[in-house]
Amino acid sequence: MDRRTLIFLASAVGALAALLIAVGLLSGGIDRALVSRANAELSHFDTAQRDLQKIQSRVDNTIQKQASLFAINGYDKLWPGQLAELKTKLDGLSKQKQSILTVLEANDAETSAELSATLDKLTSDRVAVMNDAAAIEAAMQKILQFKQQLTDNLSKMQANRNAIASSDLAGIETKVNQAIADWPNKKSDLEQRLAALRES
Repeated sequence: MDRRTLIFLASAVGALAALLIAVGLLSGGIDRALVSRANAELSHFDTAQRDLQKIQSRVDNTIQKQASLFAINGYDKLWPGQLAELKTKLDGLSKQKQSILTVLEANDAETSAELSATLDKLTSDRVAVMNDAAAIEAAMQKILQFKQQLTDNLSKMQANRNAIASSDLAGIETKVNQAIADWPNKKSDLEQRLAALRES
């Protein structure tokens, strides 16, 4: 063989080797976008575990400080129990987290569908747990807010009641008397309603 042929064959073999390496790299691992999604979900999961502990701590501390307020409806027992159940659920999701870590470590493209399904399930379950925990804390805050505004709310209710009690019924009595004149058969019903207004 002459030198030109050898150079051509050498460059063809080199190009073929580069192509095989590129194809091997592309087909040999999990898609980068899926790996990024998995890493993001693992981070969200760790954050959720910390956030749930913070919610549990805030709810427990608030219940201890305001025991009588929350004992009325049994929230002093109900909410800590529900949060403990949610923590158990979240801790149980660690199996899914471990499965994701194992698949990522293997870096096998054939497990991409399995990884995607596991990520979907973990995300859905994590979000459901955290939504339930946030709802408990929001209900607690609503009760605390109502208690803080109780004096103002009672004052407004009393002012409204006083305004109704001091209102002048003369205009209403005139209208009722006119209605009695127009519809004599409704006289007893109209008089009962007017009497009820006077009593309130």
